[in-house]
Amino acid sequence: MTVQKPYKSLGTGKPYRRLGLLAGILLLASCSQGEKAVNIPRPQAWPRVDLYTQKMDTVEGLPLLLEANADALASTSREDAGWWVNVRYPLYRATLYISLTPVDTVTEQEVIDNRVERISRNIGGRTTEMTELTTPSGFHASVTMTRMASVTPVQFIATLPGMWVVSGSLALDKAPASPDSIAPVVEAVHGDVIRMLQHLKPL
Repeated sequence: MTVQKPYKSLGTGKPYRRLGLLAGILLLASCSQGEKAVNIPRPQAWPRVDLYTQKMDTVEGLPLLLEANADALASTSREDAGWWVNVRYPLYRATLYISLTPVDTVTEQEVIDNRVERISRNIGGRTTEMTELTTPSGFHASVTMTRMASVTPVQFIATLPGMWVVSGSLALDKAPASPDSIAPVVEAVHGDVIRMLQHLKPL
């Protein structure tokens, strides 16, 4: 696992320190499980596609400023637990599923633990790169990128302490034939997620 930017611990006992532990969880999983061969269906080779622009547009109707790729198709829905955003990439045959969950000091840790466990399970011990960042608006974020033929190659979690947990994952319509076949798409969406998080803030 490669941590591209060291995570800065900002105080003992703070809920967002749990994000820093994600790196340790992933490292332990990688060491204990190794790079095991995983039985993956062999679909047809992933066709090469032209990549979408890097331009981002604001997704309307949300309590946070959240941007998505201008060429993708974003839809939103409201549920009791928060908001859902689906960003569909038709050419990539993939969807970025995002949840925006309001939290307080009582519920925050439980939500973070749930999201971190989900990310770890999706990675399943595969070699993973992680980028960690703190945004100008105060969000603390971790973005994972798994290149080893994963159907959820890009995942993230971002927290604004005591207020919001924003998390998401890119889901491919089907497993790629090989990591190389989907690498350009994974890199492109990873870039979109980084740009989205850099501008994420409450309205």
